[in-house]
Amino acid sequence: MSSNRLWMRAALLSVLAGAMLVGIGIGLGGTYYDGYGIHLGMHEENDYHSIELQAFSDLDVDLEYGDIQIQQGDEWRLIAENLPEDQYHLEQTDDKLTLKTYQDSNFSLIHLGIMESPAHVTLIVPKDCELSQVTIHSALGDVELEDFKADTVDVEQAMGDIRISDVWTETMNLEQAMGDVTYDGEHPGNLNVDNAMGDIEVIIEDSKDQYRYECTTAMGSIKAAGQKEGGPSAKLQAGSADAPYHLRLDNDMGDIELEFENDWD
Repeated sequence: MSSNRLWMRAALLSVLAGAMLVGIGIGLGGTYYDGYGIHLGMHEENDYHSIELQAFSDLDVDLEYGDIQIQQGDEWRLIAENLPEDQYHLEQTDDKLTLKTYQDSNFSLIHLGIMESPAHVTLIVPKDCELSQVTIHSALGDVELEDFKADTVDVEQAMGDIRISDVWTETMNLEQAMGDVTYDGEHPGNLNVDNAMGDIEVIIEDSKDQYRYECTTAMGSIKAAGQKEGGPSAKLQAGSADAPYHLRLDNDMGDIELEFENDWD
């Protein structure tokens, strides 16, 4: 057997042995980290911060990583889980709350978390509050909004899902790069959705007479209020020009589904 083949076998056995040892270490609760930002294993830390807030009307959130949820409750409060204090900044000035998260200094383009608990931020707002402007920028993680009122909601998402239910607005703008966008519930007001890759699903518990809509997809299918359209550059639009609210759903690669309360009769 040639020396080159012997070296190749030795190298392969070394790699397999190393992988086996890493697996055993992770199974025993260890964590592997290297300078490229590759993380394997379970972090034992579970940073938890519950912060009482003052009332605010404007909200500006900028997340580099982690999930964000806004929900109704009995008080103004922020809960940050699996998020160290040095990786987020919270500031409240007058009627505006600003929240920004940061990646740690070892983060790079390659960041794989296996068996890790993701960072999660929950904002709780009182039942009867009416916000003015809600702006959310999310680079990596899910955005979930439910059961509150605001004049304007703007969400810009790079990778993750956007899930919204029962959020009353005059205008809602959702921009998604990669992931699904879902709205389910009562009056979303004027709704603009731009999705580059993923599905759009909008279910409105209201009469379709209140809305005019335009759905377009470059590659996918459309199902809107009982009508169907498919193929390249599909488009469906309907509704009275006098309708008080406008829905514009645009997708580059993915399906669109739009339903109204009338469709369930």
